[in-house]
Amino acid sequence: MTVNIENLKKLYFDESKHSIYQNIPAFVQEALEYTVEIDERWRGDTARWQNLLQQVNFDQLEVIGDIGANTGFFSLSLAHRFPNLKVYAYESNANHHDFMNAIKSQFRMNNMVVENKIVDLDNVENIHRHDCLLNYNVLHHAGVDFDRGRVTIDSFPQYAAAYLKKLSYKTKYMVFQMGFNWGGDKSKPLVPLNEDAEKVRFVGAILRNSGWFIQNVFTVRYPEDFSYYAIDNGIIQILNEESEQQKEMLVKYYSQYQPNWFSEFYRRPLFYAVSKNYL
Repeated sequence: MTVNIENLKKLYFDESKHSIYQNIPAFVQEALEYTVEIDERWRGDTARWQNLLQQVNFDQLEVIGDIGANTGFFSLSLAHRFPNLKVYAYESNANHHDFMNAIKSQFRMNNMVVENKIVDLDNVENIHRHDCLLNYNVLHHAGVDFDRGRVTIDSFPQYAAAYLKKLSYKTKYMVFQMGFNWGGDKSKPLVPLNEDAEKVRFVGAILRNSGWFIQNVFTVRYPEDFSYYAIDNGIIQILNEESEQQKEMLVKYYSQYQPNWFSEFYRRPLFYAVSKNYL
């Protein structure tokens, strides 16, 4: 059965909080001639996708998961590109779940499983075990989109550490990114927009306190160059320790660049971490 493009559009443009968020995977655009305009100067998937392919050897992995998969840019792209890779996409939005399933069926990607579930604090224990998990920009919505009543803006670091601790038993590697406005509300910053060094310290402390070893951190640097660059190895080492040098080193690192060139989205650092349970 050929996928119905009009139905895909209805599922994608469902007017939910996180709709019109991800790009349509390149292989879908080419085969179905269906695309959606996303202004990648503001927010996009291409830079993270290129970074992911550079940093992870998917040919050596068997199972990968995508928490909060949205409309499946990463899940679908990985399942299509690496047919020997088992891909689990976890998405609570029923329309986005159906969107992914429609494309999965159209391209006969039997190596992909789409599960209509939210991976909250309780459900972490019920997901599959993975070699690697993608955890892009979901956790800062805890207490608003899920786990309501279980976390406040003040208790967020403790909640996040408890959540990621549970997750450390479900995967060896994790690619992690989060926003710094609680629930996406600019009036409730977890870390103020212009405190870029503190964002790295904030996430670094949560990972360190929840059973993760940070391998790499990537940030953007240059205007009109939407690429991610690795932070210095010396900073990575110090992030895995409780050290007063962190702030000084990170402020010095960021002083070389002007991150305010970029939108809030691109000012969210990318973390690659390994669970200490597997070291």
